Amino acid sequence: MDVNELARVARVRDFIKDGGARTLRIEKGLHLTEVANAIGVSDVSVWCYEHGQRTPNAQHALALADLYEALGWEG
Repeated sequence: MDVNELARVARVRDFIKDGGARTLRIEKGLHLTEVANAIGVSDVSVWCYEHGQRTPNAQHALALADLYEALGWEG
């Protein structure tokens, strides 16, 4: 993983931690299950990410960044 990817992982983790990811998901009308299916985790994992109980690993964080960017996030 290069420096740019590591920086992207940090940005998306901060976005999730600050509540932006949950807000964006709700604004776009996506359910936890849809986000979970898009990145290959359980809906419980996504709920835990959004509520600060778990941090996505680098692979899942990058997949979330791709999804959020497709939804309009300018991470």
